[in-house]
Amino acid sequence: MKKLLGIVVLGLLLSGNAYAKKITPDNLINNIDICSIGSSLGPTCKEIPFDPTIFFKKGKKIIKDQSVHYEFDNWDYYFKILEQKNDEAIIEFEDNAKQATYLSVQLIKLKFNKEQNKWKTISTKTIYPKSEAQNNFILVNNNNIDYDALVEFDGICVQNIQKLDVINSYAKIQNWRELSPDLDAMNAPQVKGTIYKSYGYVKNDVAYMVAINNPEDVFTCSLAAKYFDIIKFKKFLSEFYKVKLVNKSSQGIQTQEIYKTNIIQSNKAFFVLMYSHSGQINSFSITIMTPNE
Repeated sequence: MKKLLGIVVLGLLLSGNAYAKKITPDNLINNIDICSIGSSLGPTCKEIPFDPTIFFKKGKKIIKDQSVHYEFDNWDYYFKILEQKNDEAIIEFEDNAKQATYLSVQLIKLKFNKEQNKWKTISTKTIYPKSEAQNNFILVNNNNIDYDALVEFDGICVQNIQKLDVINSYAKIQNWRELSPDLDAMNAPQVKGTIYKSYGYVKNDVAYMVAINNPEDVFTCSLAAKYFDIIKFKKFLSEFYKVKLVNKSSQGIQTQEIYKTNIIQSNKAFFVLMYSHSGQINSFSITIMTPNE
């Protein structure tokens, strides 16, 4: 694969997402990173695809004053705007199971990022149950881009490597941008199969590129993005899958590593990890390859 020169360009092209500065009960769920905080949605957040805004649209939405209640068959989620001033907001979040004893109440602190023109989930403070109550706000772990990238790769590419048409369908649902020929040319493989497609999208302020291909009876799916710590990324990779490094080569700022791996979808799969470091651009791509079985 070619160097991932288009990642920064992609980020500039797709970074036009903006949220209203003022939080209201109607747009509140769009401004909270619900998957970055501890809640009953934790296991669901690990599923790909999972979009919290789509999830909450399935519930009955009840707005009253500064509160919004999302009612589901087995669960109730309550959000209340307690404070909003000086680019900071505090939201009370009640997570309540209807048919079980689970009940959690916490405060969520948000700060408005002027450069990104959006609210960021910063910290939380548990106030109920009393046995878990916290005296201070605790920072949330919402900046682990290496882990998030691998989760994206697993859910999009690995889980669907034998059914690449699913990725095309998901791309349409999520309104991913199909890459223009000039941008695609920066990363396109030398051999394009009959189903080759490349897309770009932004999630949690990170730009991703996804490409699917089927050259010479091989299915491939690639994900490219920026990385923060490539060593940490490879550590996550070894924790996600059983991998064995079979080849490593470097040229200039580009390094390529090939891993053999066994996954549920195929016992003949390979990962090809490519990453570059130039002092200003830390980018990687990871590709899964399996025979067309």
